[in-house]
Amino acid sequence: MEQKIKVAIFTNIIPTYREGFYDAILKDSRFIIDIYCHKSIDKLNVKSINDKYGNTIKFINNASIFGGMILWQNFPLFKIFKSKYDIVISDGNLRHISQVILCVLLKAFGTKVAIWSTVHSHRNDKGSKSIRLKYWSLFKYFIMYVERDIYQLKELGFQNKFISSINNGLDQKKIIEARDKWNNESLNKWQTENGLLNKDLILASSRILPGKFDSLILAVSNLKNFNPRIFCCIIGDGSYINTLKQKVQELNLSSNIHFEGAVYDEDKLAPWFLSSKILVHPSAIGLTLMHAFGYGLPVVTHSDWETHGPEFSIFINGLTGYSYQKGNIDDMTEKIKELLENDTMRLNMGSYCHKMVENDYNTDAMARNFLKICLDLNS
Repeated sequence: MEQKIKVAIFTNIIPTYREGFYDAILKDSRFIIDIYCHKSIDKLNVKSINDKYGNTIKFINNASIFGGMILWQNFPLFKIFKSKYDIVISDGNLRHISQVILCVLLKAFGTKVAIWSTVHSHRNDKGSKSIRLKYWSLFKYFIMYVERDIYQLKELGFQNKFISSINNGLDQKKIIEARDKWNNESLNKWQTENGLLNKDLILASSRILPGKFDSLILAVSNLKNFNPRIFCCIIGDGSYINTLKQKVQELNLSSNIHFEGAVYDEDKLAPWFLSSKILVHPSAIGLTLMHAFGYGLPVVTHSDWETHGPEFSIFINGLTGYSYQKGNIDDMTEKIKELLENDTMRLNMGSYCHKMVENDYNTDAMARNFLKICLDLNS
């Protein structure tokens, strides 16, 4: 009987949007996978499914130090070393100081340790990035979220390392299931009930924080001057929502902008995405890009890639939507206007977006890539 490959994953929590990925890797009979994570993390606005996977999950307590700058995780050190994992996969976050120490020790004792992360984060400054890369240089194996990370790591001096990408994505099967529950008749009825029939609907979806959607509000004000059908739905909640609603009233846009609030149920999100023509994201975009592509929506977002999440690397200006100069309201307005006025171009873009995530950027593809990487590391 072939011996199973033992893998440990060190992470924070298992979010709901990773369910398809973990479902796939945990059912593969070639592997024994243990996941060390927290039951919850304070102030992390992400729903988790930590309790779904039974004994596979090894909960660890954590404590914030220096106001959250450092996170100490109480790993069961003896149990981890006794388990003799073939591969340990760590998130590579220097803030998780106990994890950093543990990974260095595991490597010193001969365990293959792989860093699972992304080179660039819009949350990191150059100084912290430089320190993080120095820590990473201690290791040989890297699992990255997107292909661009591979090239960036090599340019940063990691040419002699094992670097591969899992292609970050969402569970497109769930999106397809939600989408397929709607036909032209039911969608038309829903649009009528919500006052959206014959509207040019643009969608935004994210937490509502200071500075995130102010530019979109101004763009809608510009668009209203030549397109009376313009209507924008903002899905999300946050500390800035009341201030943003006040700005909408001041600009006399109450009949053009709707705040739907926080929605997590894909079945409830589906009619909004299916009724929209484009998704506009004026701030750092991440998995929202994949969500829009799953519904065949082109995206309009700014072009400053360094302030975006790694998912932006699959955005292709003119093919998956349009980018505009960051902070330039007129440029944003023109890009939205051009897409709304050209149905053929917009639908072609949407078709390309959908094929991209259906084929290469989804949780099934992530799982296949992840398991192949583990097999390669164990060979």
